Amino acid sequence: MTNYDRYRQEKMNDPEFAKAYHEEKRKLDLEEELEELKQKVLNSEPKEEIVKNIENIMAYLQKG
Repeated sequence: MTNYDRYRQEKMNDPEFAKAYHEEKRKLDLEEELEELKQKVLNSEPKEEIVKNIENIMAYLQKG
């Protein structure tokens, strides 16, 4: 375990920090999915691939 891992684990014991961490992680994950979707649209990838990305984003949003 790295120093960062230990530090993060210690900080995750704070409920406010843990909540904020997870909210920001969720935003970053969503931004990544949207950017991937955007690139697929710009590259004219098959509709099936684009729909798969959209479904992944929708499933991710429903978790929250």
